[in-house]
Amino acid sequence: MWKQYKKLRKFMEKESVEKIVGVAKFQVSNRPLFYYGNGFLLGFTTRKFRIENLERIEYGEEGQYLMNIYHFANKELLMKYLNVEDFEDSGIATFEDDIIEGHVNYLSKYSEICKLHKRLGNNDFFQCGIDRVLSNGEFVFRNRFIFWDSFRLFFEEDSSKAKLSGFQYTPNE
Repeated sequence: MWKQYKKLRKFMEKESVEKIVGVAKFQVSNRPLFYYGNGFLLGFTTRKFRIENLERIEYGEEGQYLMNIYHFANKELLMKYLNVEDFEDSGIATFEDDIIEGHVNYLSKYSEICKLHKRLGNNDFFQCGIDRVLSNGEFVFRNRFIFWDSFRLFFEEDSSKAKLSGFQYTPNE
C-alpha cells in the first residue's frame, strides 16, 4: 500500500495520481485534501510553483497537482491534526512497511529516531520539536514532531518513548 504512494511525485496531476492509487473516496471539508482509504490523504494545489528569494512563483496551467501525502495511525489523530469534526472511514490503521526505508516504521519511538539520525550522520534536514496550540488563552501540547528531509513525523504523546502516530510526506518532483 505505502509502496504505491511512494511512486507519486510532487505536482503530478490528480488524474495521473488516481491511475496509481485509485480514485479518492471523498474530499475533506471543502479543502484541496482528498481521502483515499486506509488512512491515506493527499493534498493538492491549484498551481505548480517554485520558491525564489523567499517568493512563491506560480507557473503552468491551473489544475489539481499533488503536494503532500498524509497517513495517520488512527481516526482520532487524523481528525485532531486536520481539525476535522466528522470523518466517515473507520478503516484507518498502521502498516508494517518502513516509512523511511530501513529506518522508520510505526513501531519506531521518538528518541530512537533522533538517535538513529545522529548515528547515520547524514546531511538530510533534521529537526525535532513540539507543536503547541492556543487553547483557552494557554499554549497546550498538540504533538511532538520530527522533520527528516521530506518527512514530517508525528507523535501523539509528549514522551521521548512515544511511538510514531502519523506522517506527512512531500515527494520529489
